[in-house]
Amino acid sequence: MERIETLADLSALKENRVIGGEGLILENTTITFRGTGNILYLEKGVHLQDSSITFGGDNALVYLSRSNRPYVLSLSVFRDTTAFFGPNCHISGKLVAVVSERQCLLVGRSVSFSFGVALKTSEPHPIYSIETNERINPSRSICIGDHVWVCQNCFIQKGTVIGSGSILGAHSVFSGQQIPSNTYWEGNPAQLLHTGVFYTNESVHNWTDAQTAAAKLKNKRGFIFRDDGIARKNYEKLDIVIRCQPTIEARLEQVKLLLADTAEDHNRFFIPCPEGAAALSQPGRKKKGLFRR
Repeated sequence: MERIETLADLSALKENRVIGGEGLILENTTITFRGTGNILYLEKGVHLQDSSITFGGDNALVYLSRSNRPYVLSLSVFRDTTAFFGPNCHISGKLVAVVSERQCLLVGRSVSFSFGVALKTSEPHPIYSIETNERINPSRSICIGDHVWVCQNCFIQKGTVIGSGSILGAHSVFSGQQIPSNTYWEGNPAQLLHTGVFYTNESVHNWTDAQTAAAKLKNKRGFIFRDDGIARKNYEKLDIVIRCQPTIEARLEQVKLLLADTAEDHNRFFIPCPEGAAALSQPGRKKKGLFRR
């Protein structure tokens, strides 16, 4: 077993690798390797605060992009898995994520995670049908687009694909759902409440009356996502391409190639609303505590 708790520990690694890491800050953080051949790839200036990253098997890849905020993670990755976080994600409280059975966790840029959020690509035990003896709970990857707001105490389970610009309401549970872009969902299981919505990264907590009044209208430019006619990157296809690579080095190169931040590719993870979805949304519905940060 190899462990990193200080920057000096990086040079002692023999069976695993940390690539990059210029300007790395480790604050009350432990990185543990219980296997071999794992890679932790760090873009410049990554700050890990009150975090634990545990490699529980061999040949797992964790890629942390640059960010203007600290990562606050309890991340467990197992054999042949991939976890990718795009740039400038905002993690308010410790984000718990478990990536196992060779699956992927793919997170886009500028995603906001509130307190108490958990993500899991697998159930720990296989479940079988009495009638057929076949397994009925296969593991699946989780994919989250750009500029997504994951509200307090959300639980995102295997097979969930979330389009850019979406809002996942407090205490919601998602399992195997495809969430269209610029929609708002809430509940257990999560249900569509609004289509055609967007949010901004501003925080209203200390606003004055004047700021609240000024924010009654907001230019939507930059916060909505569309099918612009350009071939977009499809998260489910990306997942397959990444997972089928024969070596961890090839997986890393595919992650760099397919998930690198490109400002011009605004609509790269757009997911359209299915026909009739707008009629199902409830724009006039009022609930207490819709958004909890």
